[in-house]
Amino acid sequence: MKYQFKRTPKGYQVRALKKALEQKSTAVIFDPGLGKTKVAIDFSAIKYLQEGMKRVLIVCPLSAMGVWEDEWYQDCPDDIEYLITPLIGKMPQRIKKLQEVAQHKGPQVVIASFDTIKNEQILKLILRYYNEILIIDELHHCKSHSSGKTKATARIRKVNTYCLGLTGTLLPKNPLDAISQYDVLDPTIFGGNWWKAARRYADFHPEFKTKPIRWHNMDEMQAKIASIAVRAKDTENASLPPLTFKDIPVLLGDDTKKLYKQMAEEMLAEIGEDVIDAKQAAVKAMKLHQISGGFLQQTKVVGYDGDKALKETKVYSIGDQEKLAVFKDLLLEQLDQGHKVIVACAFLVEISAISAWLNTKHIDFRVIKGGVTGEERSQIKRDFQTDPKCKVVIFQISAATSMTLTAGDVGILYSSTYKWDDYFQWLKRLHREGQTKPVRIYRLVAKGTIDRKILQVIESKQNFTDVLIDRRSYKKLLTPDF
Repeated sequence: MKYQFKRTPKGYQVRALKKALEQKSTAVIFDPGLGKTKVAIDFSAIKYLQEGMKRVLIVCPLSAMGVWEDEWYQDCPDDIEYLITPLIGKMPQRIKKLQEVAQHKGPQVVIASFDTIKNEQILKLILRYYNEILIIDELHHCKSHSSGKTKATARIRKVNTYCLGLTGTLLPKNPLDAISQYDVLDPTIFGGNWWKAARRYADFHPEFKTKPIRWHNMDEMQAKIASIAVRAKDTENASLPPLTFKDIPVLLGDDTKKLYKQMAEEMLAEIGEDVIDAKQAAVKAMKLHQISGGFLQQTKVVGYDGDKALKETKVYSIGDQEKLAVFKDLLLEQLDQGHKVIVACAFLVEISAISAWLNTKHIDFRVIKGGVTGEERSQIKRDFQTDPKCKVVIFQISAATSMTLTAGDVGILYSSTYKWDDYFQWLKRLHREGQTKPVRIYRLVAKGTIDRKILQVIESKQNFTDVLIDRRSYKKLLTPDF
């Protein structure tokens, strides 16, 4: 059978497609932006033409649902008329929609979020009707062997003939993340027992039972991962333009430094008559991160409604908001030079402050954060890609997945979470297939603070929480350098 590609694939995409067509389960591990979805779409179309496989189920993050609907039409041959159904709306609406489309006799694609498949009624319908091709997008969402979405995805995999697991970050924290993901794809590879497999490859901390402290049999693990995987890195895509980084130091004023030192050394900070405390290492790290950004946030229980605690959140402005001032200057400079810009923030308070300022400047912008629907994200993507007036997209960095924003060529990292994959996924919104301009990433770093140390940790792909557990590392991370 000769298959006519609608869009010409890259060499690494052809390699992935050929391997996927030779086996029942495939891990497609491409750096973000290299076109994993195209491989899955062409795979599904070929299986329909070869074997009559009509039913495709895509399980993905909510943020990726609109992307799949858009890209299916870009890559699926026009002579195969798939019925594409995203399961959105309130849960009863999703159930009703799935009941209706399950009766469709022609080729069809159902797109469901990880949260949707945890619904038992939805899961029963899927297990009954969708047993041919399963595509798991962002497979690393199944890295926890005990989570509900992992268990639901594994049940669906068992009834499907073929499965493609797509991810750009198979090992977001450490090598053990691969075990659960592969147990979903093919449990014969690691044996289907997470703890038994984990103990073969790691020794664990005697006190912190889930923290690996030594690794062994890594060559064996690598061989098992490679057995059903196809890997593609940015370096294989010669068409990608240069990606460069520049750190922008933010100088803190005396008032901000004083408060930062007080929090770091005494585990509390005094603002007027209020005292902000930080009793645990992770909370302390978060508070220092907030101070470096020019604010502090405190949530207190102010009463109870029966058994429900009533909470009040207060946000304090710190010093002269030095980081926000540097950001404003940098963003205006980039916009004046004709660039479109994406921004990343770890905290919603930062997004609110930036949004308020952009409104005063009458700069057209969009915000993507938790709770923004797939349909809304698709519209934001279209606005940024096609509307000259839409200059800026602000991301809550943990929500920066599954979007192509190649109309932009500048990223400003205002603040990051402690996760390497959040940071990597965000910058790949720009530096990906379709980008024709050099991409520059500016990273705002409050001098002498935890900002620099967070970047060092995530760039080394360590787990920040694990680093905090170690007392010497913890002290080094949280001690001011001024």
